[in-house]
Amino acid sequence: MKIYLVDEIMSSGKSYWMLNQMKEWWEDRKFDQFVYLSPLLSEVGGTENPDGRGYLAGRIQQHLPEMGFKYPLPINGSKKKNVRTLVHQCKNISATHNLFLSMDKECIPLLEQNKNILIIDECLEAYEVFDGITKKSLDALIKAGMFIYDKDTLVLKYNHEQFPLHLTEKFEFRELVELSDTGCVFFVNGNVLVWEFPVDIMKAFDEIWVLTYLFEGSFMSAWCEVNGVEVGRVRPALNRSTSEVKQYIKDCIELYEKPDIKKIENYSFSQQWWQDSVVSSVAGEISSFLKNAVRKIPCTADDILITCPKYNWEHPEDTRKKKRPLIKGKGYSSATWLYSDAKATNDYADKTCLIYLLGKHPNPILVNFCHTRDISFNKDMYALASLVQWVFRGSVRKKEKMYLILPNKRMRELFKEWLNE
Repeated sequence: MKIYLVDEIMSSGKSYWMLNQMKEWWEDRKFDQFVYLSPLLSEVGGTENPDGRGYLAGRIQQHLPEMGFKYPLPINGSKKKNVRTLVHQCKNISATHNLFLSMDKECIPLLEQNKNILIIDECLEAYEVFDGITKKSLDALIKAGMFIYDKDTLVLKYNHEQFPLHLTEKFEFRELVELSDTGCVFFVNGNVLVWEFPVDIMKAFDEIWVLTYLFEGSFMSAWCEVNGVEVGRVRPALNRSTSEVKQYIKDCIELYEKPDIKKIENYSFSQQWWQDSVVSSVAGEISSFLKNAVRKIPCTADDILITCPKYNWEHPEDTRKKKRPLIKGKGYSSATWLYSDAKATNDYADKTCLIYLLGKHPNPILVNFCHTRDISFNKDMYALASLVQWVFRGSVRKKEKMYLILPNKRMRELFKEWLNE
């Protein structure tokens, strides 16, 4: 099995190149079926029409109308079932990453009936921590013999022989049973479960292409190593090279490095750090810094895009959740918040001031799982890949002036090193 990788920076034109390549392959009848994945419904179609009548087409339907791409619909409340139907009918399919990750092995023989190609825009989250069961409940089920795990491979399995489950029988942890039946759930460090996307589903495709940037900073890269998947880099003729894009980024981005940033630059800003009660003692300091920083930048609150843990930006509606200190302040309180893993979207290209209040780190559980497979994971590359993707949501996409505030020293140095290498 081999994955063809186009690892080029955003705005290089790799998605546009792939759309044209797909059209050429379709006209040449190279493949019977195309499956195209993107993180966004706006790309693949299926967003509900605001007027309540039907669904909206995505970019791929608009760019390749002759290929008749179908987006899965919630037939009887389930898009997953509709995916299987579309695969069986050999339709060209456009879907989100999340929907594709929910595919089960029943689709494999259907996929194998046709010559097909899978195109993945941005890396899949090939590993996830399963949080549908508490440690106490899991320990009890393992002790009772209902679940068994292999101490060498760490694979968790349900004991169907001694505890048979009927299809109609209610069981609180049926989702875990179904996932473990795929052989893709692992009992890690004696207390957590990690789900791995089944490699057999990928093998059902004749050809696979991945379009991304900084591939080695993704868990999909680790997934390829774990499963012995060959990765072949392809460098097509694009509109702009990575070096050309980075050159105009240097001209467009002004990185905020005034002396006042040193007062807060050594704070971790990690997700764990934000959850600590100590943040309440420095939230005012962070707000004061941001208030002064945005005053020195020619922008209004409407021009600002900001990321931090959402509950430190606005309190959850669920009153049962513990409220965290907010870091909103005068001059930027009406800024637009955007989650830190945002990719592909162009909806914020008018934002001329970006504030990144995170020290990005990969999930330590997933990193440890990789280590159990003798795979090292590049934590700095992961942080950089996430940061660069987020930065490209702003006005730099349009080659326009953009201010960037990176309070965390580690993230700032990683960005500067990447920009100048």
